[in-house]
Amino acid sequence: MTKGAIAVFLAGLLVGGCKHQPSSPTSSATTQASSQASGHANAATESTKPERSERSNLDIQPAGSQSSKTTAAAASEKALEISEENASLLDHIGDHGGLEVLSITCIENLQSLPDSIGRLTKLKELKMNNGNGCSMNPMLPESIGNLRSLERLDLYGGQDPRNSGPQPGERHKFPRSMSQLKSLTYLDLGRNGLDEIPSFVKDLPQLRELRFEYNGELKEIPEFLSELPELKRLRLNSDGLEDLPDFLNKAPKLSQISLGENCEITQSPTKMKALQARFPKIHFDFEDEYDDCPGK
Repeated sequence: MTKGAIAVFLAGLLVGGCKHQPSSPTSSATTQASSQASGHANAATESTKPERSERSNLDIQPAGSQSSKTTAAAASEKALEISEENASLLDHIGDHGGLEVLSITCIENLQSLPDSIGRLTKLKELKMNNGNGCSMNPMLPESIGNLRSLERLDLYGGQDPRNSGPQPGERHKFPRSMSQLKSLTYLDLGRNGLDEIPSFVKDLPQLRELRFEYNGELKEIPEFLSELPELKRLRLNSDGLEDLPDFLNKAPKLSQISLGENCEITQSPTKMKALQARFPKIHFDFEDEYDDCPGK
């Protein structure tokens, strides 16, 4: 064999050895780990893609938008009840511009209704009826006269300074602006310790029912009641009355008078019969709801 042939033969042996040499375990594991890491990285990248997509579709709320939504919701409410538990709503009552019915009960330490109540121009009923369980006497603001849509005003026990408690203890005057409540058809001023029917009542041309019961001692019945063109029902229970004035016969639509617990009348069959004879167009209710009269 020549020297050239021997050189070619040795070169072939070297090349063949390299092709059949096995890879080391360390090298193989490193390669596999690298591959897995690459796979995890790709998976992580893919998993974050939807999240970025969702975030990009979120509505970004500008500052103050939540309070705007709250104000809009308040403005759309039709009825609202406020008591001691949610009394703070009165601080923003003017925001409830769509209210048609508002009830305020048992907030005994309430000093006054807020001026902003006059912004409730759609309000049809304002109820501050405290029955016999609570005592309230908040001052009514002049802005109450702006409630031109108001049809029912219930202040039974809502202007009562008599009971000892956290409510204001002085007698407030009714605002002059109450003469502007021309749409009022129902007015309840009962159980407030009033001794006279307030003068603003004469300016309520649509008034159909006046409740003035359980006030104790009514000095006199004012003649302007006979001039109310729509007045039909008059409740004067427990007002210390002994008789009725003849001018009530002039009230064009007056047809019902309640006189229960006026003991000088209801305990005298003679007086009851005489009233029925003097007021033939009026139906009287002499029934005593309680046993407060002497001898009962």
